[in-house]
Amino acid sequence: MDIEGVRAAFVAAGLSRLLKDIDFLAKDSIRLHTKLAGEYDLSIGASRIGGAPDVPPDFKWPERNAVPQSFIAQLYLDEVHSYDTNGALPSSGMLWYFYDAKQETYGADPADRGGWCVMFSDADYRGFVTGIECMWFSHCQWQSIKQFQ
Repeated sequence: MDIEGVRAAFVAAGLSRLLKDIDFLAKDSIRLHTKLAGEYDLSIGASRIGGAPDVPPDFKWPERNAVPQSFIAQLYLDEVHSYDTNGALPSSGMLWYFYDAKQETYGADPADRGGWCVMFSDADYRGFVTGIECMWFSHCQWQSIKQFQ
């Protein structure tokens, strides 16, 4: 939905008084579409949700309270750059998303700090290894494997 669609929805819902705040609050976003893929069907560096990340050989797996975090997703930024209309992301490189493996972090309490981790590398992904080779991977695998269309 574009900004005019958002405005029309607010008006239709009787929320015209809030229109002055929309430009400040509404931001463009990137919607990810997924399809099922086997772990070994994905090339090194491909964007994915779940499975094993592709990481530099010297990668340090993030932990929370000495427990490795669960891998959630990796985004190959070269693939998503053309959709980043606000220029909020680097134009190339890799982003990895990790979350508290015990799923006890909700973000409402300052003590939850460190319950998630977003990591970035601009290294050439062709030098990466699959996360399956990381010593922590078997302890924090999330079983959903997807690749972006």
